[in-house]
Amino acid sequence: MCYIFIRNSFMSNKWYLTVTFKITTILLLIIFIIKISDVYAAKPTPTPTNTPIPTPTSTPTLTPTPTLTPIPIPTNTPAPSATLTPIPTLIPTDTPIPTTAPTFTPIPLDTPTVTPQSCIKLTNGDANCDNLINLDDFIIWKTEFIYQPATPTADFDGNGVGMSDFNVWQNGFINNP
Repeated sequence: MCYIFIRNSFMSNKWYLTVTFKITTILLLIIFIIKISDVYAAKPTPTPTNTPIPTPTSTPTLTPTPTLTPIPIPTNTPAPSATLTPIPTLIPTDTPIPTTAPTFTPIPLDTPTVTPQSCIKLTNGDANCDNLINLDDFIIWKTEFIYQPATPTADFDGNGVGMSDFNVWQNGFINNP
């Protein structure tokens, strides 16, 4: 389907033929893509199923048969008679006075607390107060920096666990004797 038109002499035949050929090539390419997409369009593929093949047996299979349910026959049953129920009395009886049960008050366990006197190097980056500034203190700082506990031990400068505490630890770690 390549059409070549001959135009007036004011157009260069070479230029016109080149443009016409390019347009025709593009159109043929588009048609080819459309045809290919129709051929290779996604079609559902059937999924094989494993259906068991029935095997013959020598024993006959029993099928249930309906049975008749007997219809109930009314009988003469005596009606229940009224029984006497004792009437509660309004006379007060002697009952013991209730006593209050003892209440349990939990006793708090003694938990060791770190006091500023025992943690000499806290302001230098010693988070676990072992008087050493090492990688253990960094791990404590990192954990508290991520999770922000209610009572941090890696707050070296007193304004919450942050990057400034890392700088305090880093300086203490480098200058640790």
